[in-house]
Amino acid sequence: MINTANPVVAQAPPVPQTETVVVAPGPDYVWVDGEWVWNGGTRVWIGGRWALPPYRHAIWVCARWEHGPYGWHRVGGRWR
Repeated sequence: MINTANPVVAQAPPVPQTETVVVAPGPDYVWVDGEWVWNGGTRVWIGGRWALPPYRHAIWVCARWEHGPYGWHRVGGRWR
């Protein structure tokens, strides 16, 4: 079975795109970096954005691509 939600792919991800971070819409917002996601046959860049943390003092842990024995897989970002 193919894992379409978090597939393993053979190629390393491209370097992250350079983004311009604009002024936050409010003092409680946190910048969430853009990331490469797999779209069935290729990677697609999803741009960064401002987000409200789900609780006070929450820290955003960025998504990343890790290399394992079968190829590259994405580890999604999360609040900690």
